[in-house]
Amino acid sequence: MNKYWIVFVFFFLVTGLFAQTKKYKRIKYQEIESAQLIYDRNILRLPNTDLSFGVGVALKNGEHTKTLGYLKGTSWWRNFRFEVDGGYYLFRRLYIANSSKYSKDQFITVKVFYRKNDSLLAEKKIPLNYETGLEIISQDNFVKAPGRHIKLDFKKTYDNGNCIYLKHGFGSRNVTNKLDLSFSGGSLKHKGMAITTNVDIIKKHEVACIASLKKKNAICDTFSVQLDYIDTYKYNSAASSGFSGSSGPNGANGSTGSDGSFGAHAQHGENGSRGHDFDVLVDAYYDEILECDLLRVKVVDLYSNRERKYLVNPNGSVIKVTSYGGDGGCGGRGGDGGDGGKGANGSEWTEEKQVNDSTVVTVDKVGPAQDGGNGGCGGDGGIGGRGGDGGNIVVIHTVAAQKYIGCVHALSLPGSGGSGGSAGSGGTLGKGGNGEPDGNNGNNGHSGRHGPSAYDGRSGIVEYMQIDLWEW
Repeated sequence: MNKYWIVFVFFFLVTGLFAQTKKYKRIKYQEIESAQLIYDRNILRLPNTDLSFGVGVALKNGEHTKTLGYLKGTSWWRNFRFEVDGGYYLFRRLYIANSSKYSKDQFITVKVFYRKNDSLLAEKKIPLNYETGLEIISQDNFVKAPGRHIKLDFKKTYDNGNCIYLKHGFGSRNVTNKLDLSFSGGSLKHKGMAITTNVDIIKKHEVACIASLKKKNAICDTFSVQLDYIDTYKYNSAASSGFSGSSGPNGANGSTGSDGSFGAHAQHGENGSRGHDFDVLVDAYYDEILECDLLRVKVVDLYSNRERKYLVNPNGSVIKVTSYGGDGGCGGRGGDGGDGGKGANGSEWTEEKQVNDSTVVTVDKVGPAQDGGNGGCGGDGGIGGRGGDGGNIVVIHTVAAQKYIGCVHALSLPGSGGSGGSAGSGGTLGKGGNGEPDGNNGNNGHSGRHGPSAYDGRSGIVEYMQIDLWEW
């Protein structure tokens, strides 16, 4: 059954049960003096929303009646028929059509007819609410530094004083579908604005978000913040780690009476790469806008020839530049030795034996059995790769930056040596065959040797050098 028919049948079952428990009134057209459409004025009337309403009727005998539901009356809805221009009627509610137009001076028109003779009883224009203001709201506390994120919400105010908050839901386009957003010194990211890490494009230490309604750009707001550059900055570079060695293949099991083959030795882990070398250039100057000293810091990666610029407030900030050596790869596991094959059983035959002059009997005979095969030896585990050395870092600073040089932390950390691979297990002995006599069991194979772990790398050299001037 179609889902709409299910809803339709359920609706009439419920309303029929309700009619049995509460007296309702059928109205004749001749009894009606006037009718009025009444709607809920306390909720926002917006495109793509619905609205509670009802019909109040004044009778010629001086009595008044109202529809069931929103008006909590006793008049039956089947007394009336509705036509809606700008929406539609369904199950005692008015639905406003979706629209991208600005809603000021927009309305829906609702006509109420007496159902049995289609006489018009009432007509009403319902104005839509419209936006009168837009405000960008930020979280209370956030770090005012490049690379940080500011959570933003957007509040729309309507002509009746009601407000709606547009929030960034996970994976939602709720904000970008309704607002035009532009940024100065930042970009839209997840639930707000991501401040750029490129300090060269931040003008006068300010970043801003400008928001306006898509359907009326004149309704807009600007959120701006002046950066103070107080943060813990980190520039990390990790060299590539060595690949782990492959495990050795297992040896094959021996055939009948044969020895199992040896497991293969594993491959060794690769050495970790050496960390990148850096020049860290530091200068200090007095900033007239922020009225404080700022550090200009430029980190130059001498391996990739890339650079990154920072502005650092020495009053509460540090910048950590770390060069990591790559970790050594682990040695592979040695292959297991193959199991020795079971010895073959002794051959069987029969012989006739003379018991006396008149009696001959048949006797079963079994020959000697074959010895079982030896288990194969396990392969050796691979040697771990050596950890890479940390890179060398030179901190080059001016005289002006000397008193703030404690804000610059340069670290060169070596990579860890790779662990040795585990040894392959020796194969199990093959059992001797059954016979007269039985075959001897083989020997278990010896396990391989564990691979040795490698040494960690060495820290690089960190040194400080003073110069008169350098170019930002």
